[in-house]
Order: sequence, then structure tokens, then C-alpha cells
Amino acid sequence: MAAAAYASLRLNLLFAAPGTMGNRLLLVGPSLGAGVSLTCANLAIALAGSGKRVAVVDADLRHGVQHRLFNVDGSGGLSEVLTGKVGWRERLRKSGATGVDVLPAGPFPPNPMELLASSRMGAILAELSAVYDAVLIDTPPILSSTEVAACLIRLADGVFLVARTGKTTLDHAMSAKA
Repeated sequence: MAAAAYASLRLNLLFAAPGTMGNRLLLVGPSLGAGVSLTCANLAIALAGSGKRVAVVDADLRHGVQHRLFNVDGSGGLSEVLTGKVGWRERLRKSGATGVDVLPAGPFPPNPMELLASSRMGAILAELSAVYDAVLIDTPPILSSTEVAACLIRLADGVFLVARTGKTTLDHAMSAKA
């Protein structure tokens, strides 16, 4: 049932506005436990299942989990790329899902907001979007990291607000939407 739901989401995404939407998609949730990371991973797999090349960027530099969801090495990642220690190609990991590559969050930096708001983040996403059909960006909860979401939203072509039945309150969802 879940696979069918993600396939439906993929179809809606592909046919909603053909040719008008770019390929950088930001996934956000109002609060912890909304299911953003799991939705991001499953959407990546669904998109790859239709022949798309997909990059998953774990921009939750404090609590990144994409490396665990895809069972890839998470010891290095986006935080190192943003500080200029390595290039994104050196930290990109092939997942077990055909067509999906993962850029894990990497080591916890002391200044995640500054790194994500840097011009380097925009350059990395631009380079990834030139190589991949879709770039999915997993983010921290918007209500606890509004400044992170604000700086990343300007770099995205589209935004998905993820809410979880029984976990996300209507007030939280409405606050996140605003």
C-alpha cells in the first residue's frame, strides 16, 4: 500500500506542471516525527523506479538519517563539502536502490545554519541538478529550524510539506505552511 502511495505521489509530481518545475525539491515537516526523511527516501526510490537519476541530499546537519535509511557510509558528507574539505562527488554514496545516490549529512558541524546559508550550498545544488533528474533535499523540522528552512527554500524549485497522521497537529501544519 505504501509503495502505491509513493508511486501516486511520483505521478502527481511528474504530471502536475510538466516543463515548468525544476528538479530541486525540498521536503520539510513541521516537527520531529513528521516522516520527512522516510518520505524523501521513498520518493527517491519511486522516482528512480521510473528511470530518473536521483540525488538525495541530507541537509539535516544535526540529525541526518539518510545514510541509515539507504545503508551507506555516513561518516563523511554535506558538512565537509560545505566547508570545502572535499568535493560533493567524493562524498556522494551509491545506494542499493538503482538510480539513487545519497549525500549524507556528515559530521555534526558547529555552525550548520551558516553552512546551509552559504553560497557554496547553492553551488552544490546547482551542480547536482545539472547531473541528476531530481535532487531531493531532506531538512530539519521547520518549526524548530525556521532559518534553515528559509535559506534552503530559496534554493529549491518546489517544496513538499510532509505531515504525519496522528503525529502532526493541525496547528503545527498551519504554522509550518505560513
